[in-house]
Amino acid sequence: MREFRFQIGAAALLILFLAPCVLNLEFFADDYHMGREIARASAEDPGFASSVHDAFARRWTNDFDVFRPLTILSLQWDWWLHGADPGRHHITNLLLWLMVACLVTAAASSLSASTPSDLQRAVFLLALGFSPATVECLSWCVAREDLLCALFALAALLLQLRAPRRSLLRAAAVAAALLAKETAVTLPLILLWTDLVLSRPDPDGKTPQWPTRVVRALPMFVVLVAALALRHWLFGRVAGLYLGRPFTDWLSDAEMPTRVLSGIAGSLLALLAPVSRCARLESASLLVPTLVLASASCLGIALTLRTRTGIRHLLAFLPWILGPLALAAVPLSGVSPDLEKSRLLVLPLAALACVVAPRCFGAAKRVILPILILVALASIWGLWANFQAWHRASATISTLRSELSSIALEGDTVVLEGAVPRAASPSSARVGIIPELISKDGAYVLSQGLSDFTRPPFAHGPKIALWPTDMGTTAMGPGRESRSLALVALSSGDGSAQCKRRTPRATQGTTLRIDTDALDTADPASVLRLSTPSAGAWRVVLIAPEEPVAAHCELTTGASASVEIPLRSFVLRLQSGAEVPLDTALLRQLSVSGLFAWVESTDGSTCSPTAFLRLAL
Repeated sequence: MREFRFQIGAAALLILFLAPCVLNLEFFADDYHMGREIARASAEDPGFASSVHDAFARRWTNDFDVFRPLTILSLQWDWWLHGADPGRHHITNLLLWLMVACLVTAAASSLSASTPSDLQRAVFLLALGFSPATVECLSWCVAREDLLCALFALAALLLQLRAPRRSLLRAAAVAAALLAKETAVTLPLILLWTDLVLSRPDPDGKTPQWPTRVVRALPMFVVLVAALALRHWLFGRVAGLYLGRPFTDWLSDAEMPTRVLSGIAGSLLALLAPVSRCARLESASLLVPTLVLASASCLGIALTLRTRTGIRHLLAFLPWILGPLALAAVPLSGVSPDLEKSRLLVLPLAALACVVAPRCFGAAKRVILPILILVALASIWGLWANFQAWHRASATISTLRSELSSIALEGDTVVLEGAVPRAASPSSARVGIIPELISKDGAYVLSQGLSDFTRPPFAHGPKIALWPTDMGTTAMGPGRESRSLALVALSSGDGSAQCKRRTPRATQGTTLRIDTDALDTADPASVLRLSTPSAGAWRVVLIAPEEPVAAHCELTTGASASVEIPLRSFVLRLQSGAEVPLDTALLRQLSVSGLFAWVESTDGSTCSPTAFLRLAL
């Protein structure tokens, strides 16, 4: 153990720093979906054997052809151990990342011409472990699929480097990677390519020829064929389904080559300088760690290219970097500058480290150790900045759940101003993204994931149906930025309404208000009455809680007045994008039982209390 004491200390430092960062995080997006599904499956058929069967045989979503039983088993294990405590779920992701970083360090040591010291490996482990590119896979529980896939892929690589004759063990590691995430389909080819390019001798000193290396790789390809056959048996297709669309359809898009190339380019840029663009915009000082990380990456690559061995290493690991990014860029368009989808960088980051590390380990200690320490410090700075967005999103989720759970009853409907519906398909039309919960760094939260406002398994507390409304392009007009979450409106099943405004927006008492409390849909001349306190430009907003639509009307008054607005003065934007005048016939077609309404100044500085307009059908 003494020969690993510095590495053990480095691992302890990683845990001490990163554990507080992840313990305060909430569940995000698909974490809620998986929590519900795991709870439902457990209630239907409890027991360990049933959970294992569900992990392999249950279809967990209809939008994706997901066969990731190891990932599912790890999530189920977390629910058994930790219940609905999200912090301890994130600790599992942290431990997985620590294991990935240790395997990368071991692989990099095996690739080095000289044996690195324990101190060198420890500092390298710190520089890698604090990489800001890991923020999404540490902050999002479901993103452990990429960690598990990378873990077993690196295990296969390490077996190939240190025990090349253990073909069956290597194939088992590839099988485990395939059971963690489908992108491991590229692993057999990538591992064979790496073996052929490196042409490393066996431990006995003999260098096998390429036919021997191909024969050793055959078990991996047998595993791959078996995995593809199993997917065809389960889903009726070999290629996957993403957002309800077959992968082959994504490939047939005319703009696909351009999208893949731009996605790879953007992902590589995020890999070299993994500090969120929006974090840099919030603080100009974050340019320092960004430049340090980008310069260190480019310097490491440049030093690698100075030697023939270094060029061979780069060629051997280039598919590790480009393969997963190209595969993911087809439906996902790569990693954004805000580090959304940065979970895709785990395996490319490991490969880049394997390329650069041997040159670093071979350099003089007095030169390389200060550089690695500088990189580690810059990484800590960048990672801390990237985490802030996820912490802000967690705080908002916690506040929302607390507030709504205290005032909502089962069966209530919740309308959130600022929720933007996804119109990808009719089935997802009522799934929205709440801008305040979308940290600019990719800490997105689907509003569907907040539909219960209680932590999984949702056994207690109110069950609240969430209906998102496109306030950014409907009530505020095209091209205007959607405001942050400002309204929580609740309507109970008996037709009564409670309304609560979350943000301390300025109001002028009751002088600015909606005076109408009911609309007669049988009367084409129905009007909405409101009172304004002074001259000004005003916007009146109507929301239909049962449908994800909203209407708006803008008017100008010369003085305080009571104003009557015909319904046909309101513009309603449908999900198709069409804008039509609102009238009573259209309201009847929408089958809504009431409307939420408020009036505000066009600059958003003044807003009335929210009224509930009953509809006499």
